Amino acid sequence: MATTTSASRPASQWLGRKELTTTDSDVAGQYLVDNFGTAVRVSSMSDDMRMRLIHTDAGAFAVGDFRMAAELHFEAEAPQTMVIAQLDAGRVERQCDGGAVERFGPGDVFLVAQPDLPYISRSLHTEVRTLSVDNSFVRKTVGALPEDEHGAGPLTFTSLRPASQASADGVKRTIAYITDDLLADNELASEPLVLGNAARLLLAGVLDAFPNNVLTEPTPSDGHDATAVTLHKAVAYIEENARNDITVADIAEAAHVSPHSLHEAFRRHHETSALGCLRRVRLERAHFDLLAADAATGVTVASVAAHWGFPRPAAFAAQYQDVYGVAPLATLSL
Repeated sequence: MATTTSASRPASQWLGRKELTTTDSDVAGQYLVDNFGTAVRVSSMSDDMRMRLIHTDAGAFAVGDFRMAAELHFEAEAPQTMVIAQLDAGRVERQCDGGAVERFGPGDVFLVAQPDLPYISRSLHTEVRTLSVDNSFVRKTVGALPEDEHGAGPLTFTSLRPASQASADGVKRTIAYITDDLLADNELASEPLVLGNAARLLLAGVLDAFPNNVLTEPTPSDGHDATAVTLHKAVAYIEENARNDITVADIAEAAHVSPHSLHEAFRRHHETSALGCLRRVRLERAHFDLLAADAATGVTVASVAAHWGFPRPAAFAAQYQDVYGVAPLATLSL
């Protein structure tokens, strides 16, 4: 058995990277337990098994890069995270709680398991990237789900694979953006608003790509609660918490209404959505920071934009110009 581990934490408090190279399946299983919070038993069908596992914790989500030169079997309890995988090489078979076996090959993206269900897996000489979001973050962001006789049910998917190739391509683009662009930029990766937005971008892409049971139709009471008072409470909360990584669910809770009621209140009484209002407030705060900043101290447009949750400088500049009539660099240079 040979095992090496390394861990590092960059200047940002939000990232933590752990790496393991091992030929011991028990060590690999414990590594997966430690980083995903789910009991996993790993067994190898190969005498020359070797695994290299990298896990990067970005707070709102985590990224994995796994290379497994072996035929491996996994038996796992219900996951504590929603895990999306992109298979770059090899073959994978997945079965959730005695259901149908699903098979994946190079280029496929898939969900590792159904939420709240145990699963078994067979992996053949794989190279795979994963992005995982904690189940509590998923539940908070998703909001209301259909109810059964026991109350609100769990989020479920009808398949572990995307509904279409176009959907799969969209998930791949999001994975590439997060792993290759966002986390590769130390300035962006140090900003909690950027990381939180990335987690919600990933979750939105998954819910759009993989058929699921998220409730999308409003209830009759939603319209009744969509008042100007609701809007006032929501805007006040946004103004007070724009620097925090808040969600639509947080805003709705602060206004004491459902997310659907919140959406309807903004539709009736405001020119934009709750998230549009949040973006506008953050843009305004970025404007004030640019006015107050001194470029000679090293402050840049990109750093101010990232601080307020805008990871793409070009997109930030375009939005800023639309609202203020000048480029953000011109404001910084005043």
